[in-house]
Amino acid sequence: RSPPLAKHHKDFARELMDFIELGSFSRVIVLTSSDAALRGDAMIDGPQIRSLTVNCEDVLANKLRELSLSSLGSGYAQTTKDSEALPLKHLHAAGVAKPLLKLCQAAKLPVIALVALVFEGDNVHDAINLANATNSLLDIVPTTQKWCPPQSWQWLMAANNAPSEMF
Repeated sequence: RSPPLAKHHKDFARELMDFIELGSFSRVIVLTSSDAALRGDAMIDGPQIRSLTVNCEDVLANKLRELSLSSLGSGYAQTTKDSEALPLKHLHAAGVAKPLLKLCQAAKLPVIALVALVFEGDNVHDAINLANATNSLLDIVPTTQKWCPPQSWQWLMAANNAPSEMF
């Protein structure tokens, strides 16, 4: 959850890509968020979890279509071929996601991105929604299981009530 050092997103994405290539990953799934305050009008309504696939036409891409998640950016198909431009102009304050998606595209590596459109503030609910979307796609745990945020998130938005030892 900690971001890379400022101005080092591309370096970190390159390190991740080296790890992905060294491990011979068959596909990459990127979970990220994007600043909802900067989204276009076309993305205000509808689900706030968006998707993007690159070089990916397999069972997971088909399942993603069945989930009916809107694509990242209006006017773009949900699936982007490697010869097309990625709709990354719709991905704001997403950290390492943009450079990693570009590297995966250049390497012709299949990638699925799930993007939560979020506002500043308490994003626990957004994280749970993204976890639910990810679980719907990958069937990681039974859907009856309730997600439990880490205890470290308890004081995220309550600095006035947090124990002074935390600061």
